[in-house]
Amino acid sequence: MGNAQRDSFTIAAVASRRLQTLAGPGQRVEVSNFGENGYVMTQGIIQLLLQLRAGIAPTSSCSYDGINDAGAAVMQGAPGIPQNESKRVADFAMGRALDRASFERGLHKDLRALRVVASEALNQVELVNWAVVAEKGSSTPVHLH
Repeated sequence: MGNAQRDSFTIAAVASRRLQTLAGPGQRVEVSNFGENGYVMTQGIIQLLLQLRAGIAPTSSCSYDGINDAGAAVMQGAPGIPQNESKRVADFAMGRALDRASFERGLHKDLRALRVVASEALNQVELVNWAVVAEKGSSTPVHLH
C-alpha cells in the first residue's frame, strides 16, 4: 500500500527494486501490491486465495500485516473485525430498507425509497454539523443553508 506515498516509495516498489538488484541482469522480478486501505490480515488472505483461484500463482508471496488489525480492534472494540464494519452494517440496513419496498409499485415505492435516502442524508448532515462544531471547539451547532 503506502498511504500518502508516491508509487515509487511504497514498500512494494522498494522491495521490487531491491529484489531486481539481487536477481541480477537478465532476470525479471515482478511485484504486485494488493494492499488496500484498512484491510486486515483476513481480508489480505482472502485476496490471495481469490488470486490463486483465478490461476494467478506467484512464485512467492509476502504479506505485511498488523497495524490495520490493531486499529480495527481499537475501532470495533474487539479483535478480528474489519475496519469500519459499522459502515457496512449501515449500508446493508439501508439496502434492506429499500428492498422492503420491492413488492410495492409506483409512487408508493418511490416515496418509501425517498424517505430512506432522505433519512440517511439527514444523518450525514448531522455528522458534518458535529464535525464542524468539534473543530470550532464550540457547543453551538452550525446551521446549514
